[in-house]
Amino acid sequence: MGRQIQLSILPADANDLIGAIGSRELVEVAARSGNSAEPQPLQSIPDDFRDLVLWSRRFAPTLKRRYIAAANPPYYLADEQTEPILEFSISVLTKWEGIPALTQGRIYGVFDAKPPEFEKWYERIVRYIRKNWRKNPISWMGGYVGPAASEWFDSGGLLLPTYVPPATSDWLRILGKQRPIPTTKNLMVVPGERVKFSTHINELVRFKLHELTDMKEGVIRAIDQHGYWIEGGTLAEYLKDTSPGADAQSKVQFIEFKRIHWMQRA
Repeated sequence: MGRQIQLSILPADANDLIGAIGSRELVEVAARSGNSAEPQPLQSIPDDFRDLVLWSRRFAPTLKRRYIAAANPPYYLADEQTEPILEFSISVLTKWEGIPALTQGRIYGVFDAKPPEFEKWYERIVRYIRKNWRKNPISWMGGYVGPAASEWFDSGGLLLPTYVPPATSDWLRILGKQRPIPTTKNLMVVPGERVKFSTHINELVRFKLHELTDMKEGVIRAIDQHGYWIEGGTLAEYLKDTSPGADAQSKVQFIEFKRIHWMQRA
């Protein structure tokens, strides 16, 4: 059975949390996926790390990532389904309608057929968060907000769910309850271009890019004011090699609106 606690969390919160729970026993954190079976423990969590795993050597003294041969390209994955480790996802800092925004991350574990003490360890982490962190002020979202993220929110940030919502009238109304959101621009239309952009969230879409003669395709997972987050397909693979700062290990890649000539449902 899987259990989770949702968190609005900045890297400073993540590092403080690791320090707090690591004061009682040796705790490791590393990238969830990579190009080797041996995860390299991180001394601190950099700003650009999102998908991590958290474990105690008491339960996983020699953690090995599993080889995912069917992926293209293949990679190694630390699997919380089978190993006594916790998925530790850091929030994504972005913008929504021009306002700084933060998605939710989480700590997630699967406890079936694993040592009972492993689940008790997870529960101690959850108790620490509930005692020391702020309950999410957006009641429908649930979860907790780290101290640094709480200060960021009070300074004008916007708390988002686990994904970046499309800029629809419903979401403008829902998120506008946190703070006023300017609505003077239509982010679905790029002036001077042939295409009217729409969300197509979780749909397979074909893209014609300005720099290519052939088409690429991928599934749109999220959208912000600059472009789309694409998972899988030939487009995500292409973006790994052509987008500045792209994470070659990530299944999700970003493409700016300005690179898109036109698009259609696949």
